[in-house]
Amino acid sequence: MTTAPSTTFGPPDIVPVKPLSDLSTADVRYAGEKGANLGQLTRLGLRVPPGFVIGAPAYAAFRHQSGLAERLEEVLGKLDVESTEALRAASEEARRAVADAEMPAWLAYAIAAAYDELSAGEPHVAVVVRSSAPAEDTASASFAGMNETFLNVQGREAVIDAVRRCWQSLFEARTVYYRGQRGFGQTDTDIAVVVQHQIPSTRAGVMFTIDPASGDRDHLVIEGSFGLRESVVSGQVSPDRYVVEKPTMSILVRSVRPKELTIEVGADGGTTRRELSTEESWRAVLGDEEVLRLAELGIAVEREYGSAQETEWAFDPDGMIWVLSSRPFTTLGAATSAGAGGSR
Repeated sequence: MTTAPSTTFGPPDIVPVKPLSDLSTADVRYAGEKGANLGQLTRLGLRVPPGFVIGAPAYAAFRHQSGLAERLEEVLGKLDVESTEALRAASEEARRAVADAEMPAWLAYAIAAAYDELSAGEPHVAVVVRSSAPAEDTASASFAGMNETFLNVQGREAVIDAVRRCWQSLFEARTVYYRGQRGFGQTDTDIAVVVQHQIPSTRAGVMFTIDPASGDRDHLVIEGSFGLRESVVSGQVSPDRYVVEKPTMSILVRSVRPKELTIEVGADGGTTRRELSTEESWRAVLGDEEVLRLAELGIAVEREYGSAQETEWAFDPDGMIWVLSSRPFTTLGAATSAGAGGSR
């Protein structure tokens, strides 16, 4: 992947952008958990939307070179997060400071060059821009789902703007409050950003390689709906639910639910919501063969990681399965994907 020469444009010790194919789970500090896991899945040969990561060190360099670090310390350094009014005002001011800070030319160049390579020179190829925190889940805290994702972003300038908005999401009021409650630093938290091809999925959802309600490790649970995965992970629909017994690969449960709406890619960027007719809403998302294909995929991912996984999946218009993310599943008792942390 072509990036700006560091000796000319940026600090010599920083590689601002890396392709997913160059990353693995050893690169969490650079790529965040989401980016590192996507790199690992790519290396395993799974069908992962191609993309690249703007590393956490690039955001740190932006913060220091632009003077943003000092401004954030002024705004957040002595904040009492228990004061609702002070928290709201500080959050707004911090996000405004990120928006106003000048992005170094070397970093903007690197992002634009990586997008151009990913899009093969086409000016408006659609991508997903996703925040990726270096420590989304620890023994004492979970930041999964707190930072922003932007769908169907088209064009260089729109991608650079979406990257900046991912950085801004570090300072949403609930995230600032969460860090303050748990004693994390407010101004020195870094973040990576993943940019990938947007899959115009016809069906999508999540898959747990363990029953999230009962903890039964012999059961694999798939939840899905029509359109993009966001309708499922955000809890906007009641998804269809399928349970597979892993040792026998038998489908134990086929639960078709009324899915009132679908979220789809918009023609000019972003997404649109479409209400489904009664007939369409009651249509099964997956056939038996597709359920078993997904189950085989989930079992393979679990085997590679050596632990139960929560995997996001999508079918494209040609019927191919794409892996959108996978992460260790550790929260038993979560009855639905929305309860497991929302949009990731």
